[in-house]
Amino acid sequence: MLDRISHLVVSFLLLLSVVKGQEPNDQFVKSRQFETNALHITMTNDGRLWAPKLSYNGIHFRDNTPYLSVFDHGLVILGYRDGQLVGTAPFWSVNYTPGPIIQGRAAFIAAPQDSSKYRTYIITKNSKPGDKDYDEWPVQWGAPVTPDGNPKLHGDVTAWTVYNDAHPEVHSFIEMDAEELTNTDVEIHETIWGYDRANLLGQSLFFKWQIYNKGSTTLDSLIVAHWNDIDLFASQDYPYFSREHGFGYIFSPAKVVGHIASAAAYILLQGPLKKSVGGEGYAFEHIWEDHCNLPVTAFWGILDDSYTRKNIGSLPENLQQLYYYCTGRRHDGSPLRNPETGEAVSYTFTGDPITQSGWSQHGSGGCGGISASGPITLAAGDSVEIIYALIFASSQSNELTWNLLLGNSVQIRDFFVKGIDIPDIPEETPVAFALRRNYPNPFNGETFIQYDVPQTAQVSIKIYNLRGEYIAELYQGERDAGTFDVSFRPRASLASGIYIIRLSTPYGTLSKKMTLLR
Repeated sequence: MLDRISHLVVSFLLLLSVVKGQEPNDQFVKSRQFETNALHITMTNDGRLWAPKLSYNGIHFRDNTPYLSVFDHGLVILGYRDGQLVGTAPFWSVNYTPGPIIQGRAAFIAAPQDSSKYRTYIITKNSKPGDKDYDEWPVQWGAPVTPDGNPKLHGDVTAWTVYNDAHPEVHSFIEMDAEELTNTDVEIHETIWGYDRANLLGQSLFFKWQIYNKGSTTLDSLIVAHWNDIDLFASQDYPYFSREHGFGYIFSPAKVVGHIASAAAYILLQGPLKKSVGGEGYAFEHIWEDHCNLPVTAFWGILDDSYTRKNIGSLPENLQQLYYYCTGRRHDGSPLRNPETGEAVSYTFTGDPITQSGWSQHGSGGCGGISASGPITLAAGDSVEIIYALIFASSQSNELTWNLLLGNSVQIRDFFVKGIDIPDIPEETPVAFALRRNYPNPFNGETFIQYDVPQTAQVSIKIYNLRGEYIAELYQGERDAGTFDVSFRPRASLASGIYIIRLSTPYGTLSKKMTLLR
């Protein structure tokens, strides 16, 4: 709770630090929600994951089992225009404004009367003519369509929005130290999609960002990066980068009593296109000869938003520091070195997540990372496209969790690049211990509790009050792998209030709250 409160305080202060133009921006920022088979997503029409009134949990599992919270994320763009560093850095704050760039100006300046159109549009596999978003699909601003001109669905649910960095009065706190506040004049087309399938696809999300230089000059030495703030077990989250597999991730080890190991990662499926003689790249659904797609070229792990500045793991203070971090350097531009080996590197925290050995350090509620790719050149009128996927893994051991995360990354890459399908997982074979929400909740006479067991194990289900006093035991014994239900009928003398369900296994303990109403 303290981590969440600190987040809200920091976010509020950051919002106050934005120039006066942030008020009209927030006036038009709207959030929308949608769901896949397993995930719930709250996104905004200016490229964030959280509602503008400082709510949180941008992405989480629908039943909060296992626990995952992508608190926020965003697209970072940094480069030079006529020798001056310009960029966007939406760290927990406003930066972009909703809508396209119209005649060189942000939509809310050029055509504020169309504000209702600068929203997130959502279609599903069941959408059809007569549905508002289907009928008003903004083809005129670049929303994807099929060959016959209908809204193009990616996966089973697709969210599309357009936003820009052209409003002269809207800047993030990281831009405040610049000698002159300027914009990149880029327009972003964002597509997010997911699947209604009982497998890895239903637990993953795909993100496509198409970046258009709508300015009149070239953006040189351009870096395109993705930033995230992921909470798994806030006080024991570690940012890592796998050099072998090319992605940054957050890992929460199973070394805390009552905690199961978990990991989450944004993996780069399609990096920015760059000229490369004899190479072959892919972007905008076309093959490009004599080009290549860049990998992640730098990763900067963030330990917390309040971590001491100028240390490895800190949040950047300004655009120049951010550019250094995104090009594999320290806050002052000096080389970044692995403290364990002395090797010059462009990636932080490359230790072993299984043993927590090597270069690693745990963060807290602001833990996350910046995955950068570049540099490239983006001339006026040109565009670049990147695609990421969010994946998750959880189990009772560090080794199994890492192996699951790695396996999931391979499956998602093969699905996206090669079209290799991912089979559905039978409901009777869960992949991790899990305690689901009881139903109904709140309840009166009886409630049902469901839990998952991935392998044969001794388990117990017990009920406690908020003071930790034992109330009842619902099951004690061995279970084979599967999903099970137990019911709880409270005795008549049990008072209304909040009670704790506790699932205990040899690998840890899981708890959930439930409410009894008399």
